Amino acid sequence: MYLSNTASQTLMMNDAGHVPANTTVEVTDPLIQSLLDAFSTAYFRPQVEAMGNYWGNFCGVDQVFDAGTPAAEWVATAFANATK
Repeated sequence: MYLSNTASQTLMMNDAGHVPANTTVEVTDPLIQSLLDAFSTAYFRPQVEAMGNYWGNFCGVDQVFDAGTPAAEWVATAFANATK
């Protein structure tokens, strides 16, 4: 939590050039702002449909954390779907 608060993220952005993960950080560097703009409008992974068919199975970990699906069961199902 400490590393992701506004003050820490601002420090890392200004001193180390990191793109802040915290959306409350005021971005003043035009290069970092352009990266944030690209992240919000771009589709940067996967680049081909076949990769989306594979990696798309491993999205939705909220099923484990929020819905209580056992992690091993969730991974086994995702793997089975990804390797069809």
